[in-house]
Amino acid sequence: MENYNLNASSVIWLNDTSIRLSISTSDSDWILANPDYLGIYRTKYDSRNFRLIINQLLSDHTRIPTITRGALIDDIFALSRTSLVNTSDAYELIRYLKDEIEFVPWTAAFSAMRLQEDLLTGQEILLDVQQYFLELVLPLYHKIGWEPIDQSKEWLRALLQPSVLSAACRYGHRECVEEARKAYRRWLSNPALNQIPATLRSTVYCTIIREGSQPEFNFLWDRLKQENVASETLNLLNGLACTQDPSLILWFLNQHLKINPIIRDQDLAASIQRIARSSHGNQIAWNWIRDNWEQLFIKWGKSGSSLSGIIEAVSSRFINSRQRDEFITFANSITNKGTAYRQFQLSLDKIYAAIEWNRVNLNGITAFLHPDNTGPDTTSHRLPSLAIPIHYNLYIKPYLNISDNNLRYSIFEGEVNITIKIIQTTDRIVLHKRFIFVRYPITLSMPGISVIRTIFDDERDFFTIIFNQTLSINTEFTINILYIGELRNDTYGFYLSSYVRSTDKVRRYLVASQMEPISARRALPCFDEPALKATYKIIVEHEQQYRAWTNMPIESTQNQSNGWTKTQFEKSVPMSSYLLALVVADFECLTQNNTGRYKNITTNYDQIA
Repeated sequence: MENYNLNASSVIWLNDTSIRLSISTSDSDWILANPDYLGIYRTKYDSRNFRLIINQLLSDHTRIPTITRGALIDDIFALSRTSLVNTSDAYELIRYLKDEIEFVPWTAAFSAMRLQEDLLTGQEILLDVQQYFLELVLPLYHKIGWEPIDQSKEWLRALLQPSVLSAACRYGHRECVEEARKAYRRWLSNPALNQIPATLRSTVYCTIIREGSQPEFNFLWDRLKQENVASETLNLLNGLACTQDPSLILWFLNQHLKINPIIRDQDLAASIQRIARSSHGNQIAWNWIRDNWEQLFIKWGKSGSSLSGIIEAVSSRFINSRQRDEFITFANSITNKGTAYRQFQLSLDKIYAAIEWNRVNLNGITAFLHPDNTGPDTTSHRLPSLAIPIHYNLYIKPYLNISDNNLRYSIFEGEVNITIKIIQTTDRIVLHKRFIFVRYPITLSMPGISVIRTIFDDERDFFTIIFNQTLSINTEFTINILYIGELRNDTYGFYLSSYVRSTDKVRRYLVASQMEPISARRALPCFDEPALKATYKIIVEHEQQYRAWTNMPIESTQNQSNGWTKTQFEKSVPMSSYLLALVVADFECLTQNNTGRYKNITTNYDQIA
């Protein structure tokens, strides 16, 4: 089409009696269906016409009207989610966005990008997808910047600014993150005077909470307690939901069920939904929802749509068979789903669709982003040969204050320092973890090297850590990871067990371990493959009523003033991760050395003759 102009002479109508329409065009002419979204339907183009439209967008996108450009983006991603077109075609169409400045196309694009991130949750390729999206956003980010925009003169540009800045910061653009920090520091220096533009507060709050730690979280929480303006309250809640700290996520969720919560009653459900939709809050929220279902049902299960919204939000990132099975098990355990009855089925349908979408599209997206076949292997369950472990320093602090209210699992705090050797030039390492929530930041022993991004592949238990620089072969360094783990009662990893003491019939709880064959990843982030041997040195902090044992002799014990004891063990020989062992209990250990080899038997006092 030489010169597109939406007028009577350029539009051809399909009447209500015809299902086919013949149009004569040259080989270089493209045809647009449903121009300016005159009809409420999606358009799927044949391959030849679609390529011509893409070429036009890349050469001069302004020849296609703004609304139609938005429709093209919206349609192609909607059709790709139903597998009517390849998602890689949608990625190719939006290549032109580097030159786009208009509100409508970018609004469609940002919506599509967020949905793509949900569908690719935990997939290693997500890092490359986000980098691709960032490259598309950056030209507009540099044009728009952080300066306030006069809404009376450029209202569409002003509306677009928060989305652009939010995307750039979310994708880890350091300049964007630093600008948000500067705005926050100015506010922190004079809390009574918030000079952050109202339209940018949600973006700034989310960024400083996501990139910060407990002091930033506490500051926003204190502001929330004082706030009485509804719009600012929502900004603060949105920011608090961005925390990546698992302990803060759980604490924040628990505030929603207080008898007299700080959070306004009308904001409670939406706030839970925001946490549940976040990449770092999703799994914690899922556990929390299951643990607190009765309270949630009493509050919202009999009227309104709040409970449905919570189920929809927490399931929005479920994309694999393990998550599907957990969801089905939970749904089947609830006899009365109340107002969320229909949502459980809708969410399950979406989970099945997400699993199928990944099966159909994952390889195509990888091929688009890595045409030279250098993309991540999305099928192998073996760790990539990038690095090997040399030594683990492991600190474990289990909490055995079990009651009827938290019987499903207790928790333990952990810290691991892994000495690693690079064996293939890389900008990343991949560890295993399962039911472990990392507390950021992750730190390294090498000056100038930092972690810029992490991603968790729930299907394969892969925890990918991306650095700001490429590391050369034979580089050795130590990486420090703080985390929280779950003490489940399913006999894998560090798990929760119990016995009934015969003297008083009181149930006593303990920590035991079973790492074989692949459950060390439940105890610590590690290279959980038998061939990847390393030495271990373990410190266990436990209440003084308990004792601790590993498969190495005790080196020292030190009682703390708070009623806890630190037990330190000798360094192990190089061993596979599945040989790691730990018991924390009110047991006694009997040691025999009749044959020249030590044999330890650990049991409760009742069993000692």
